[in-house]
Amino acid sequence: MTKLQQILSVFLIVGLFLLTYGALTRPPVTADTVLNDFMLSARRVFIEMQRFHQSTAQKQTQKTLRIVRKGISLFPDRLELRLGEIHFCQIIGDVDCMTKGIAETLAQAQKNDHHWQWGTDERRGKRFMLSRFQAFQKNLWQAREDEAFQKNAELILSYYPDNVMNLDNLGVYYLEKKEYQKAKEYLERAQLLSPADKSVAEHLKQLLNKQSEEVQEKNH
Repeated sequence: MTKLQQILSVFLIVGLFLLTYGALTRPPVTADTVLNDFMLSARRVFIEMQRFHQSTAQKQTQKTLRIVRKGISLFPDRLELRLGEIHFCQIIGDVDCMTKGIAETLAQAQKNDHHWQWGTDERRGKRFMLSRFQAFQKNLWQAREDEAFQKNAELILSYYPDNVMNLDNLGVYYLEKKEYQKAKEYLERAQLLSPADKSVAEHLKQLLNKQSEEVQEKNH
């Protein structure tokens, strides 16, 4: 073996040792460390957006999504990772990404029977998940993202046809579109399931008023 070969062999051995040592001493990946990395990366996105550095913000956005999606693949039942991704998508204005996140969360809920993990030792269930989806829906409605609002409501109802919140959501959606018959169908289904729901009752009242106004306009 030549002197050069000996030197190269030493470098190779040292390199392999360092790689092995690094792998052994590196802290284990946990859902909490992923969540922390995701939040820090998302914060950088918002900073770059405020500075109007669009190219940097876009690159950081893709990095942020890779972090959270890798975390979800490793820890599929950690609900805060999934909700974090959906919330991030909503903030950056990517409604398709948001709907995709909701769809994947709904699919996983069927697999884990709503046994979601939250933090290290807390648990969450179906009601909490749906309540968070409703918060996202309210934000979409306020932002006038009507198509995404409708799509998400229908998506959730495909899994939970008796979900009063999204029956009411679609009732309001069609009420705004002046498709009163469709609005009536959804709102009456919601009222039948939850007679004491004040929001549904108020929207039915609005529907009756709109229909009455329409009849009066036709008669004049």
